[in-house]
Amino acid sequence: MASLGAFRSAHPPLHVFVAITLGLLVPGSGWLLGDPELAWSMYAKSASFRLRIEVARGSHHRSVAASALAAAATGSLRTALGGAEHFKFTSSGPALRRHLSELTQLACEVSNADRVRLMLDERSTLDAPLSTTHREATCPTLVGSAGRAR
Repeated sequence: MASLGAFRSAHPPLHVFVAITLGLLVPGSGWLLGDPELAWSMYAKSASFRLRIEVARGSHHRSVAASALAAAATGSLRTALGGAEHFKFTSSGPALRRHLSELTQLACEVSNADRVRLMLDERSTLDAPLSTTHREATCPTLVGSAGRAR
């Protein structure tokens, strides 16, 4: 059996500290700080995805680029949404799918629409069949400073 002295000479304390920090503390801090994306993405499998956003105000329908939502987002969400109107090959797709309902609220704020519809298209590999997840929401009516509904 190897002695403690042999372990120390083979693994200097600084190397052990760096290994623990990068392997456990950095991903774990994401969970503690409310952004588990770092912990998840370190061990994730990448896939391709795109986010399509359709909004309506009255009878007027239009598309909104996912990058418009990215401009209003922060952190890893901003990175995931940037350019997501076109297929991206990253590990962010499943995280977006889990938070698609919350993204409808961001789409409401950004688009100033009455209704929003988000469609997340995903492919597990580049030649896999397309899987689409839909979320729709009616946007809350905001009351302005004069007390009138918009």
